[in-house]
This record gives sequence, C-alpha cells and structure tokens, in this order.
Amino acid sequence: MHPGLLPRLLVALLATSATACMPGLFTPATTVQTPRGPEKAILADADEFPRFKLPDHGTKLSDVDADDLADDTELVILDRDGEARALVLSEMSYHHVAEGTLGGRPIALAYCVVCDSAVALTPVVDGRTLHVSAGGLSNGVVLMRDDETGSYWNIFTGEALAGPLAGKTMATLPVARMRAAEARTARPGLELVRADTSLYGRIWIAGVEKVARRPAGYMPPWFRRTFGHPDDRREELELGLGVVADGCARFYPASELAKRGGPFVDRVGRAEVRVDQDGRGLGRAQAVDAAAAPFVVWGRWYGFAASFPGCDVWSAAAPAADPAPAALAGLRAPCADR
Repeated sequence: MHPGLLPRLLVALLATSATACMPGLFTPATTVQTPRGPEKAILADADEFPRFKLPDHGTKLSDVDADDLADDTELVILDRDGEARALVLSEMSYHHVAEGTLGGRPIALAYCVVCDSAVALTPVVDGRTLHVSAGGLSNGVVLMRDDETGSYWNIFTGEALAGPLAGKTMATLPVARMRAAEARTARPGLELVRADTSLYGRIWIAGVEKVARRPAGYMPPWFRRTFGHPDDRREELELGLGVVADGCARFYPASELAKRGGPFVDRVGRAEVRVDQDGRGLGRAQAVDAAAAPFVVWGRWYGFAASFPGCDVWSAAAPAADPAPAALAGLRAPCADR
C-alpha cells in the first residue's frame, strides 16, 4: 500500500460517516405533513452537532496574525443594525448552527456543509425567542430544531416544517462570504469570533474539507432517503448563487456567471439586483436600491431548488431584458423579465 494512502482512506471514512446530520446513518426517514405538503425528513434530537454560542465581542481582523488566520480562510460575515461579526466557515461545518445576539437582537447562523449554504435567521416567533441547533434533515438540507417547542425549521426559508410551530416563519437575512485576505483589506475593523471546537470536531472538519467542500461536492447516500422530487434541470451538486426578491426566486449557476465574465444588473421580480463573482468564482448580489435588499445565498443547486421549487434558472445566453437606466447601462443582464 502506498504510504500516504491509509491516512487518506481514514480521513475519507471519517468524512463520509459524518458529512452532515449524523442521525442520517441510523435514524429512518419519515414523511411529515408540512404546510407545503408531504416531505421526507429525519427528525432528530437537539445538538446533533454542538451549537456554537456567539460571544458578545471578538478580535479585530487587523489584530489577528496571519499565522492564526490564513489569507485563504473563508469567512462568513453577519451584519445587522451597525454590528458585524465574522466566523470561520470551516468551523461552522462542524457546529452547523451558531446563536447569540447581534445589534441587540437574537440571531442564528445555520450552515449546511453538504449544500454549502449559510443563512442567518432571527429566531423570534410571535415575540418569543427560540434557541436552535442542528437537529434534522429534509431534502438533503440540515434542519434546525428549537429547544422550546421541538419544531423543525428550513434554514433557507425560515419556515417550520414540523412540530407545534409548523407553518410559522422566522425572518431570514443574507450573509456575506469572503476570504480572510479580502476581509482584512475591505473591513479591518471587523470582529472575528472563533468556535471552541473539540479535538474530534477539528479532525471531523479536516475530513469534511477533503470531501464535502470540494468544488465537485459529495452527496452522502443516506441523504437521498430524505429527497422528495429532485429538480433535474441542473446537476444536483452544481454551485451557484440563489436570489429571492419580490416573490421571485432565481438561481445563477456559477458556470453561467463565469461565461458572463463581469458584473451585471438583473431584474428579479420588480427588484434590480447587481450580480458579480469574486476572484475565486463565488457569486455575490446586492440590490441596486439599498432599501430593497434581496435574500441571497450561495450553495448547491439541490438545496435551493428544493426550498424554492420551480425557481428560475439564469443563463448567460438568455435574451436581453428591457433597456436599463443610463446609470446601469452596460451592466444589464441578458435575462428576460419575469
């Protein structure tokens, strides 16, 4: 046997046995009656992966040494009401959920490592603050479970799929993702918070980085037990940018964005959205009108399509839209109005 083969096999075994919700290996899927109809799900206990408690303060990026935070480390950034925190995305791939307060209000960050999507939510329903952790799986996407009622929540839509609060909704908000080098330059005053991850968690993260977070991705076989009717318009693990605005959901495949080769403005519903990619191909979008911020999430096709069934799929070859205002000329997307 090649001397480096055994360690790689061990890492792969660890990752494939724990790539996301651990109960998927041992807990049978069930069909639950959700507000949108029957869905397959694995409904497990709280803290199947230990949640990360957000501290009130972190360390400014300008004070973090490059030896402690490599330039190519991917960060996920929470912004609200004038406060911001940066978390290390690879740490979230183990904890799956971080919770605390930001801007004086409760906040939760959920990350599904297999679908590579991070979403922030305000865990307040009917004036009641809920405390959440990773506790299930549906359509191959991690579900949050709240401690107070045992309800299970879709991280993309903020909707409770099962439990006493089924049909209720938490507010969602987009997060930013960028490499540490870019963040140090663009936002040196941003505070970084680190998770206190166990040795097992750090080993687990190393395995996941090798398998699930590759560009090609990885779909654990037991995840398919929670699939309903997958949307086969795109490859299930294809990466792209999801945008929801004015009641319209659209997916921008990373491969199509690369064909475009630069920033452009698209109309999603009635909202004007500026779309581009960073130097590593990560899609980004923001509203042209700052007062109409869209919901934006990066990730794999299957997760977005399952949460927003029938969503539009953007193509770089689509026909041009109506003429744009002069200030936006040259950036208008070749995408038809919907």
